[in-house]
Amino acid sequence: MISSLRNKKKLTTFSLWLIIAAFVGTIFFVWGVGDKASEQLYAAKVDDIIITDQDFRQKVDDTREQFRQLFGNNIDEVLQGDTLEKNVMESLINEALLRIEAKRLSIPVSDAEVSASIQSMQAFQTDGFFDQERYVQLLARNRLIPQAFEESVRENLTYQKMQALINDSVAVSDLEIKKEYTYNNMQASIRFLEINSEDFVSNVEVTDTAVTAFYEEYKENYRVPEKADFKYAVFNPETFSENVEATESEIENYFIRNKESFIEPEQVNAAHILLTVDNWDDEKAATAVYQKAKDIKKQIENGADFAEMAKKFSEDGSAETGGDLGFFTKDQMVPEFEKAAFETEVGEISDVVKTQFGFHIIKVKEHKQESKPTLDEVKDEIANIIIEQKSN
Repeated sequence: MISSLRNKKKLTTFSLWLIIAAFVGTIFFVWGVGDKASEQLYAAKVDDIIITDQDFRQKVDDTREQFRQLFGNNIDEVLQGDTLEKNVMESLINEALLRIEAKRLSIPVSDAEVSASIQSMQAFQTDGFFDQERYVQLLARNRLIPQAFEESVRENLTYQKMQALINDSVAVSDLEIKKEYTYNNMQASIRFLEINSEDFVSNVEVTDTAVTAFYEEYKENYRVPEKADFKYAVFNPETFSENVEATESEIENYFIRNKESFIEPEQVNAAHILLTVDNWDDEKAATAVYQKAKDIKKQIENGADFAEMAKKFSEDGSAETGGDLGFFTKDQMVPEFEKAAFETEVGEISDVVKTQFGFHIIKVKEHKQESKPTLDEVKDEIANIIIEQKSN
């Protein structure tokens, strides 16, 4: 019964989709066509939102796997023809429409909401608490800049708000509920006679004409997919590495072509104390947190140990290690934090720094300037790279 009510709700929601579509430009489908500007394939385009072919295929694969877990070997009976692909594409287009309409309506998402969402993500938590160091390391490992990641979180929150706005606007009346309940609880009394079809098989004559007609009608069921029979051999590159050498000219040319990749960017090794702000709209509460941060800074300036103060007061995962964040480069932190960390002298602590996460006190332990190694310093590393490439 509940599923039926939800289906009725979806039908009502469909009319709202028509309203949203009126605000959006034409949807252009370009199946299997490459975007020469970006050199990427895309499956569909909704205004300026591109649904790449890779995203579409990945979504199809993920959805098929979910169905496989639900229906097991019966998945082919559930997913007939191109039903799955059509439903996935419709879902992606609906999501794009929602994002466009949310942007048009300028649905607000505050910095505090973005911060709370990120801090609630288990991937960035240690022992149930947000871990700033883990956050920075995971983003860096995946080649993500915090600002870009946080903007994507903001977009997703906007999308969720828009989705909630549409769902909450749909109401099911008491009369509709009563009708649905009555329909789902109707009972019928029937009489039947069970007949075993095998009792009549011997009386049935199947002609060649009937067989041919049946085959022509259902021949797709007998189609055998294309197959290939092949042989292969496995080679381990390490087996050949002993017989491969990297010449001086190869090493030098590689260094010249890839010189930028050997540059060590400017880095800072720092620790911090973070006092979070739950609601920036509450100025009184935010001011109280700021004043507490100032008091902690003053205690440190008067001789209190920074690491111990971090363990006592800091409100993120690095507190257990005295606020230690390790080394990080520029663009790995939010702008306000980055500026303070790279401008503070080694051994000194910064002024209280405000970010969307709250208020920070930063201690700089080490500062490494950008370094450009010479060919001799990376010669062995390059030789190993070339040998591995040749072996493969």
